[in-house]
Amino acid sequence: MGVLLRKSRSFHQKVHLGLMALVFVLTLPATITAQHLVIEGFSGINTTKYDFAYTNNDRYLNFGGRIAGGFHKLQIGIEYFQDLTSPTLTLDAFGEDAISTQFMGLFFRSKLCRYPAARFGLVVRGGVGIYDSELTFTEANSGQQFTYTYDRYYGANGGVGFSFPFGKYAMIETSYNVYYSKRPEISNLRQAYKATFHSIQVGLSYNFVFGAIKDKYESIIKKKYK
Repeated sequence: MGVLLRKSRSFHQKVHLGLMALVFVLTLPATITAQHLVIEGFSGINTTKYDFAYTNNDRYLNFGGRIAGGFHKLQIGIEYFQDLTSPTLTLDAFGEDAISTQFMGLFFRSKLCRYPAARFGLVVRGGVGIYDSELTFTEANSGQQFTYTYDRYYGANGGVGFSFPFGKYAMIETSYNVYYSKRPEISNLRQAYKATFHSIQVGLSYNFVFGAIKDKYESIIKKKYK
């Protein structure tokens, strides 16, 4: 079965705090000079499309958040999510794999409408990031479980959806997303494979507008909510 690998929760927390600090530094210039800042929380229904000898695909849930700043119609930001449930994947008569994942990455975002912070529009998003995954294998005969931790690995993603206003600068966000990565090998246990999954996400966002464009938005908001 190979060497049993485990990492403590404290180690994972230190890794993610370090990644968050690095990504924050990379996006800080865009945030400081921002004309438009967006904060979003979301949840997704994901479907596995793994390129591996599993006999099924599975649906599972995740949740996360995004913060992005920059120009009025183009922002760069940070995305984080983690699995709320784990996909369970069958290996014929050998047993089942359950895989839990956390993700941290950078993305760009554009909302295609005249006034993105206050009106309906099409949202386009793309990014890259780092995955941290853990595999729990359950033997079919004995029911015994073994846990293994993957080395961190990189991936890319893209999404498209719609943003619906429901209050002053507040939006309901919907999107269809594809996340692509190549999950690395676990020595003597699992070969490397493509770990693509599709995600339908729904979230809430709030927009902050700065600079010269702010006066125009205040005029729009007053007319709409007077």
